[in-house]
Amino acid sequence: MFGHSFVQRFGEFIDNSQLSDLIRICNFFMCVRSRFLVQIHFNLDTFRGTASNVVVIEMGSNDAFEKYSNVETISSSLVALTELLISECKLQFIVVYQILPRRQPPFEEYNDRVRQINTLVSEALLHIKRAKFWRHRGLIDPSADIYLADGIHLNEGDNRALYKSYRGAIVFALSEVRKYQSLH
Repeated sequence: MFGHSFVQRFGEFIDNSQLSDLIRICNFFMCVRSRFLVQIHFNLDTFRGTASNVVVIEMGSNDAFEKYSNVETISSSLVALTELLISECKLQFIVVYQILPRRQPPFEEYNDRVRQINTLVSEALLHIKRAKFWRHRGLIDPSADIYLADGIHLNEGDNRALYKSYRGAIVFALSEVRKYQSLH
């Protein structure tokens, strides 16, 4: 589950690349509207009708963007969505991606808020056997030259690193599904 901005950029990346392995692994995308977690209106039938074993979630940055949104509410919404997808939709594994900080945050506390959300979600997911919080190595320092001029979106080289991280997370999740299936 990805936000609109990511889906648009990822589509452009796929059109211009040879990442057939990633395309074979990622056969189901769902674009959700920004600030989704604040409302958490979710149609579970979307997932009940798929044969997906793995869902990846990259959400929350637009929620954190709302200056008066609550860190605990955003974090607990991500965790609740994870638990709901596992229990109600019988998904076998969920990966929740970290929210990346921004080089040019919309307000002073934004990157601290992102760190707090990431910490809370990471700690909560430790207690859910079929979920993993995924950190994108090399992409967590907003002072690094990984962004476009807007300070929000990653440059082309670091988008490639992000997509490789996505692939790594999906491969990890699929290996966890195989382990789970071999035990049951």
